[in-house]
Amino acid sequence: MNHRPAVFVDLDNTLLLHKLKRVNADLLAKIRAKQGQADFVLWSARGRAYARTFAKSAGIEELFVAIIGKPTCIVDDEGKQWSRLIKINTFE
Repeated sequence: MNHRPAVFVDLDNTLLLHKLKRVNADLLAKIRAKQGQADFVLWSARGRAYARTFAKSAGIEELFVAIIGKPTCIVDDEGKQWSRLIKINTFE
């Protein structure tokens, strides 16, 4: 069992609040506070290059163990049962 959480963070309208034209400071503070306690992955439906460019320009690239495009497929021996192990949060 993985005892170190892996937290996948969406970029658009979650970490980057487009309507407010700013970074979600509350979420960013939570990510910073949990450094060393969890592995954070930044992802975006706009793709890896877009997410990486944003993270670099915001000076937060080092907070993430990986920066990827939005997952479109998950391959797991447990099938859909893997989802019982995850928690989904929305930051609105």
